[in-house]
Amino acid sequence: MSETAALSARDLYLELPGDGGPVPVLDGVDLDVQRGELVAIIGPSGCGKSTLLSTLAGLLEPDDGDVLLDGHRAASRLGLISLMPQTDALLPWRTLRENIALGGELRGLSRAGARQRAAELISAYGLTGHEHHYPHALSGGLRQRAALARALEAGNSVWLLDEPFGALDALTRAALHRELLAAWSRHRPTVLLVTHDLDEALLLASRVLVCGPRPTRVVAELDVDLPYPRAAGTTTTPAFADLKRRLLAALGRAGAMA
Repeated sequence: MSETAALSARDLYLELPGDGGPVPVLDGVDLDVQRGELVAIIGPSGCGKSTLLSTLAGLLEPDDGDVLLDGHRAASRLGLISLMPQTDALLPWRTLRENIALGGELRGLSRAGARQRAAELISAYGLTGHEHHYPHALSGGLRQRAALARALEAGNSVWLLDEPFGALDALTRAALHRELLAAWSRHRPTVLLVTHDLDEALLLASRVLVCGPRPTRVVAELDVDLPYPRAAGTTTTPAFADLKRRLLAALGRAGAMA
């Protein structure tokens, strides 16, 4: 593992409170994500993948181990990493434009400057015509587009995405896959994506990390040697089918069938 990776975890251990006492959730997690890399994490439900992202983002602090940014221990990470949770987490009292502008406001833009930048992103993400709507009036796909735009506008070079497309229909999910890959290609953030969808992991990522059952650690890794740009047709190729077989085998060996 490289000490110059953009994002690293070193022997992360974390317990959370439970009815019968502390429950181990992370058990010596080690990982590296190189600068500009898009890596997926897959594993069984409840193994601790979301907890891992919260720990990497600084919402939780590990009981032991370190999170490194650019090879340096990052004791305080809040505001340095963009975390897109499973739900879009749009603020219900803000319009779509105001929600997207929040990312710019948090990184120091004036309110007017943040709104101008939000207007540009609204156009880029196909949200024109919805900018004055509140979240309750938007479809799930539009809300997730807005959340993705807000993550970009925060200006951070590391994105943590926690099953952002899991609740969407197949057509909307495919469209947002394209949006994510386009944004990643333009800006080259360092991305760590949690998903339960094997096809999604293999379509988007250059590597897939397999987590074992709780308390979790990374138990296997698969390089996805498919060239970018990738499209939906990639999933029908023999190379993709071979990678999927190998990923299923890795999940089976780890006792981590997704």
